Amino acid sequence: MSQQPTPQGPATPPEPAPSQPPPSQEPTADPTTTPLVGDTATTQTVVVNVAAPAAAAPAPVIIPPSGPNIILRLIYFVSIGWWLGLIASLLAWFLNATVIGLPMGLWLTNRLPTVITLRPQEQNWQIKEGVLVKGKDQLSFLVRALYFVFIGVWFSAVWLVTAYLLLLTIIGLPLAFWMYGRVGAITTLYRS
Repeated sequence: MSQQPTPQGPATPPEPAPSQPPPSQEPTADPTTTPLVGDTATTQTVVVNVAAPAAAAPAPVIIPPSGPNIILRLIYFVSIGWWLGLIASLLAWFLNATVIGLPMGLWLTNRLPTVITLRPQEQNWQIKEGVLVKGKDQLSFLVRALYFVFIGVWFSAVWLVTAYLLLLTIIGLPLAFWMYGRVGAITTLYRS
């Protein structure tokens, strides 16, 4: 087979290609002057506006508390925690009832879940005016002191006895653990 000749007309100059940066180059925000192909007298100005994406708020970082695994905590509770919890509860309440022992009693009260089940202490952090602050906002000292004197002392005794009695039953264990976790709030309105 032979190739057929194609008719050729008068020669036309090639169309000028639009000025675009190659795909491998990043566009710039500066205006550039690029001569058109085949025409050195005419120039074209190309301005590329590049808008940076708005900075997104950083995602919160959740750090799980590190502590013993659940199997070890269960073994500890069955062998030691249930009876040591009674001693620690009684000691904490006795110290809370005295003026001199109050700081140590509150410290022990807030650690009863750890004494009973080796549960790690909760740590809450918040950002206030751009500063990382440990803990939650607490009620005023006067309100907490009045609550402790008139309500907290006797109500915490009832709360601890109820929690311990629930701790001795299998069906009451979840509620007992929850109650022990809230004993600091019951005693002094402490927010953890």
